[in-house]
Amino acid sequence: FAGVVVVSERESLTVFKRAIAVAFWLSVFWLILNVFDIFFMLAENRLGSKSASAASLINFLRKVVKSIIIIIALLSILDNAGVNVNTIIASLGIGGMALAFAAQDTIANFFGSVSIIIDRPFVVGDWIKTLTYEGNVEAIGFRSTRIRTFTKTLVTIPNSILAKESVENFSKMPLRKVTDVLGLTYSATAEQIEAVIPEIRDAIKATEGVDPYSVSVRFDGFGSSSLNLMVIYYTKKINYDYYQDVRARANFAIMRIFAARGLSFAFPSPSVYVESVPKGLEGK
Repeated sequence: FAGVVVVSERESLTVFKRAIAVAFWLSVFWLILNVFDIFFMLAENRLGSKSASAASLINFLRKVVKSIIIIIALLSILDNAGVNVNTIIASLGIGGMALAFAAQDTIANFFGSVSIIIDRPFVVGDWIKTLTYEGNVEAIGFRSTRIRTFTKTLVTIPNSILAKESVENFSKMPLRKVTDVLGLTYSATAEQIEAVIPEIRDAIKATEGVDPYSVSVRFDGFGSSSLNLMVIYYTKKINYDYYQDVRARANFAIMRIFAARGLSFAFPSPSVYVESVPKGLEGK
């Protein structure tokens, strides 16, 4: 009977110790969860207001971290409660391998989105061009990025692909380039071309919206039906309407200069030269 009492006391002491350990680890993990909640809340308040994609990433990371902490807490509590967790871990390992194999594309897309958010090659609203598509970025998600093309179609591209291929971001241009070729008729003389080039250069420099330090006007060569002038300059802003307005003002200035100089724009027009007229057709 005494032996039974001793065993019972030992069992009660063991249960008491395990209960204390469980309560201790519950308190520790509850504290850890609250600390991470505060950390992610501060991060969301600071970064989430600047970027919707950053806010989404913070919320996702919060869920992932909390899930990991809860899993570790459960395993620790079960271990302190006397449960053999090795079997559970082994089964989780096999299931985790199968899950990782099935979700490898999702994982690749997730890390692609993390790379895009951290490196910031583009943000929502930017005008970008990939190897296949061009348009404005409408949304950056965890799996994919949506681009609104200029034909108003919506293209969804997996982030794992965007993270690997080259992306040209036109919204990051400080200035926007204009390149035009002006074709003069072959009736224009060298003196006329030499005189008109500085006039065109000065007129474009004086055009509102043109970066005056970027203007270049050169005689480019002999075309099949024109004498070509290469005109290059940059507009101060890159949005389409501004760019087109500046370009129109510059073109009108060029047209006025050509008209004042008596020069004509060339267009494809073949000329036929007859070296001799067959006999019998001289008067016809």
